[in-house]
Amino acid sequence: MTDPIAVLDATLPGAEFVAAAPEQFNDTIMADRRQPGEASFDVVAPDGYLHAMYVPKPATPSVAEGEVAGETSDQRAPYGSLPGETLEIPRAPLRGAPARAQLGQWHIAIDAPPTTLVELLMAATNEIACRGGGPATWWRAGATESDDRNAARVGFRRNRELHQLRVRLPISFDPNSIDGIEIDLFDAARDTEQWLAINNAAFAGHAEQSSWTAEILHERLGAPWHDPALFLVSRDPATKAMTGFNWLKIHSALPAHHEPKLGEIYVIGVAPEAQGQGLGYALAGLGLRALQERGIGTAMLFVAAENAPALALYRRLGFTTHRTDAAYTTAITPL
Repeated sequence: MTDPIAVLDATLPGAEFVAAAPEQFNDTIMADRRQPGEASFDVVAPDGYLHAMYVPKPATPSVAEGEVAGETSDQRAPYGSLPGETLEIPRAPLRGAPARAQLGQWHIAIDAPPTTLVELLMAATNEIACRGGGPATWWRAGATESDDRNAARVGFRRNRELHQLRVRLPISFDPNSIDGIEIDLFDAARDTEQWLAINNAAFAGHAEQSSWTAEILHERLGAPWHDPALFLVSRDPATKAMTGFNWLKIHSALPAHHEPKLGEIYVIGVAPEAQGQGLGYALAGLGLRALQERGIGTAMLFVAAENAPALALYRRLGFTTHRTDAAYTTAITPL
């Protein structure tokens, strides 16, 4: 059996697995190595940090198998437009930290330069192997061809891509697009069932967004970032039935990472029967206008690279690609 300590010693001399609080991090590589079967560990190097956690499948799932779970704070939420079951991922901020974790998998977050990245991945995969192995995913923010090569050295392959799109506000928006559309604010007492039906239908077949429950929705409505004035819904003027929505959020500025205050289209959807009428364009435009009125100068969102219709809509609104994040996956054999 390969000893992770020996692996660390060979790749990063002086490595040591010890229980360590963040304030104890020094020039020695350290990890919190818990008993076999426990669900997380850390590896810390002089110029890098790795956190790995295992997210088990619940005995009685509240979301569909394969649901992406959890959402992090503004300082570490690169995938905030992919809502799901809440699961906090600790130790922030990390560049490329997963905002939510696929159930039944190991998830790896790394904040390290390329010179240390491979060694940290090797340490993580060997430790996971000692803990029983299994599927593992590493999300890399702003992934490059160099990341592809480094990941391949440890057996990871690029599996999925998310584009972060941004646009400067204000945008050029056709006001005629909202003619005949009644815009309102979401009311939990009145709208929960309708919203769940539209959301889960609009994203049918999308494991990460199609299985919301009232419990998940109400948990998000209670999150510190939620602003009731930024949860827009559209209604049929005659029946008052909800036809679509645009849920927005605001991220605080992160001067240390040179990030301005950002507005985000968190999740946007249109009822299947109302699609094809320009409602998505109108809701998106109205949401961006609401962000501008709050003093936001840049808006962002995340969209799957394969979602061509959504990409076309956002390009029409002036969004351009700010970065592309990639999920690297592998199956780790137990030792």
